[in-house]
Amino acid sequence: MAETTTGQIDKLIERKIDDQINAFVTNITDKITQFLKDNGDYNGEYLYVPSEWESTGNGSRKVKELRHDSIYDVRKGLNAGLKKQVKDKMIAKATKELLDKVSLLS
Repeated sequence: MAETTTGQIDKLIERKIDDQINAFVTNITDKITQFLKDNGDYNGEYLYVPSEWESTGNGSRKVKELRHDSIYDVRKGLNAGLKKQVKDKMIAKATKELLDKVSLLS
């Protein structure tokens, strides 16, 4: 039987989490692209996203200006943002679930 180190297990878990986030982001951006195409955009390769915000005075903001971004850049941005926001928590959860399963074996 091949030996597996904790570092290898950590990398496998991280890769699994990256794959989950990537699949989620791809699914979302594919839906946006299809929505754009279905509703008159020529190819759905670009999306208007906020480039500048302004305060409305009561703690909220509204879009002041938009920019035309490629879906590829939107995808990269969503991916990076989700990884920053939830990746560590997802890894911790997956690791705990794995350790719980391993403890059942002993």
